[in-house]
Amino acid sequence: EPTEGAELLHELSDDDAADLIGELEPEDQDRILAQLPADEAGEIRDLLQYHEETAGGIMTTALVSVLGTVTAGEAIGVVRAQGREVEDFYTVFVVDDGARLLGTVPLDDLILANTNEPVQNLVEPTVASVIPEADQEDVGHLIRRYNLPSIPATTEDGVLLGRVTFDDVIDVIEAETTEDLLLFSGVSDE
Repeated sequence: EPTEGAELLHELSDDDAADLIGELEPEDQDRILAQLPADEAGEIRDLLQYHEETAGGIMTTALVSVLGTVTAGEAIGVVRAQGREVEDFYTVFVVDDGARLLGTVPLDDLILANTNEPVQNLVEPTVASVIPEADQEDVGHLIRRYNLPSIPATTEDGVLLGRVTFDDVIDVIEAETTEDLLLFSGVSDE
């Protein structure tokens, strides 16, 4: 039933919910999403627009971000509020007024900073980012190359859309390796 489906989706992270509902027929998707709060359904619909083998297909919109113009003390308050809704975060993304990614601040640097210190003084440049249409294998290579817990997904203009976490990339690498081994041994996916 749509209400039961919505209850199940509500318990999942947005990227896992999008993967699960993406397996359903469009009319079934609509019936279940109609039972969710509008913002939650909107996030899932946004993720469904990306092909499953792209960065957008494995990204989550759940992240912790602060404006570069706030102080470290204010940022800690924002992190506390947002962090209750986000699973496993180690990095705080710093954005401007237009949600464009300025860089990151490691959580420990933010906590140890003087509370009056502007966050923009603590920002570290982003080592790597991806656009949602990037191939998921390329995302895996970037996370592995730079040893990142997550990588930001941005628009071409640098607007922060979400993040891809290392645990999702591990799943991708495992699936790709399995596929390569099957092809090498002459066995089809079926």
